[in-house]
Amino acid sequence: MARVTLSGRIYFDTNIFIYALEGYPAFRPVLTDLFDAPDAIHAATAQFTWCTYFLTNDTQFPTFPGLNRLLLSQL
Repeated sequence: MARVTLSGRIYFDTNIFIYALEGYPAFRPVLTDLFDAPDAIHAATAQFTWCTYFLTNDTQFPTFPGLNRLLLSQL
């Protein structure tokens, strides 16, 4: 499968998430690459919608200004 380099804003259609969650083998490599970087998508969405807290259980989730990370395991 050819590697694609993208720049700029990308909107993911619902089927992209379905393929990732259901584990479609044909799309696994490219989706893994995409989802390795999309912490920024989650943080940007939270900030755009004026969230104060980000609930996750991902201890590797980076900190972002104005967004307080809450770990589910610590609640």
